[in-house]
Amino acid sequence: MKIDDIKDVKIEYRDKLNINPRTTIGIEIEFEKANLKDVRKKINQYLEGEWKAVFDGSVSDSFLDVIKGGEINSPIITNKMYEWAELETVCEILKNEGAEITECCGGHVHIGKNIIKLESYMNFIRRCNDDKITRI
Repeated sequence: MKIDDIKDVKIEYRDKLNINPRTTIGIEIEFEKANLKDVRKKINQYLEGEWKAVFDGSVSDSFLDVIKGGEINSPIITNKMYEWAELETVCEILKNEGAEITECCGGHVHIGKNIIKLESYMNFIRRCNDDKITRI
């Protein structure tokens, strides 16, 4: 699967999920094939160091001091429009650097422990299980 494969999937913002606005999230995106150093340089250039490109032993491969693959870690996200724009920028950087999402890669969403109601978490889980999203 290539990063372009998800470009037409509409992912609604958190306010559509009925999650408390004080809830924080974090995102991790694993990738293969792209040069980690180049991805890190672009992310630092365009996102001022808030997002991190790091080595991930499950998807990174090293040959002659060149590391291909890794993981992108977001800062704490609090549902501001600019944060979603930054996520889009990260995806564009990965695409432009030749990153691939393979069967070895994962995407992780971490939900802050400050969720007050179990109902909000369950709404998120239900949304993730929605057929539109699970087709990815």
